[in-house]
Amino acid sequence: MNFVEEVLVKLRQEAAPPPLQALVLHKPVGSNTYCGPAAYAILTGKTTAEASLCMRRILRRSAIKGVPPWALELALLRSGVKMAVHYRRHGDNFRDKPKYNLRQFAIQYPKSVYLVMVTNHYLVIDTRSAPPVIADSREYLRPIDKSSNRLKRVVTAWRIFAQ
Repeated sequence: MNFVEEVLVKLRQEAAPPPLQALVLHKPVGSNTYCGPAAYAILTGKTTAEASLCMRRILRRSAIKGVPPWALELALLRSGVKMAVHYRRHGDNFRDKPKYNLRQFAIQYPKSVYLVMVTNHYLVIDTRSAPPVIADSREYLRPIDKSSNRLKRVVTAWRIFAQ
């Protein structure tokens, strides 16, 4: 196990999931429109510039043009967002797992908030409301049925708990 995996395991163990009722999604503010900083901003309430700075520190890069899942998860855990992997399409026995597009996933898992990775793009979906809504850098709280991403394949989903 490398250093990053050890830190992630330690942060996951410290994160005890409280009830979801207090979780609020924020409109992303800032000029950085990449999906990683936008997802971070939606869940934490910080600007996309602050999110980008946090991820640049983790990745040790001068610019953010793509964020691997472990880096976004580490940044969110460091900022106090409680989360757990809920669905992962790849890995062990991935052929036995059901395939979901974003719309099917929202119907299958209601009454929660998820950070979802679909084909190398991060989205936040809120299934607590009817109809479920999507939030990313371009669409803030738009119904999933009207989203351009509704038919994309879900690769990984993290369930988000209240801070």
